[in-house]
Amino acid sequence: MSNHVNIRQGIAGGSARRFTSDEQRQTIEWLASFSCTHFITLATNDLDLRSAQRHLIRGFRGHDRMVELARAWEGRMNRRLLGPRWARTNKSGERLQAFYFLERAYSNPHWHVLARIQEPDPARYMQKIAKLQDHTDEIWTTIIRSGSTDIKQILDEGAANYVAKELPRPVSWDYFIPAGHFDPTG
Repeated sequence: MSNHVNIRQGIAGGSARRFTSDEQRQTIEWLASFSCTHFITLATNDLDLRSAQRHLIRGFRGHDRMVELARAWEGRMNRRLLGPRWARTNKSGERLQAFYFLERAYSNPHWHVLARIQEPDPARYMQKIAKLQDHTDEIWTTIIRSGSTDIKQILDEGAANYVAKELPRPVSWDYFIPAGHFDPTG
């Protein structure tokens, strides 16, 4: 069974249909409504994923291997942000919220991530931002040795517009991962 989420199947009639400009605009507005704080690129720099930790992608084929790499990164990042019991406690409101967009799946597979740090306490919020910035690359390059990252603070709707450029491509929508998809509490 595939672990990816196929949103187009439910809202746009499947990936064979082209994404309209109106749907693209609505999606940009929808993404902007989540007030994401960071735009992150998780690049593999490895078309065949040969430098990925084998145990993470064993048993998966094609793009589902990329989904497993994203799952591993988010879990490890939440552990850094919230501590070792992040998945066992009721911290879903404190976990990293992230939307993943697969880009260039057949030539240079990488994720564009719109992420939101959630924390009502201003001092802890700043600590979480520092951890996100300090550990994004370390975690990703542990998961895939050839990997590289880029992380930027989101100041406007530019990041939502950027990820929306690939939405008309079937593989981008077929492997869009919504925020909360990897939440272990379901």
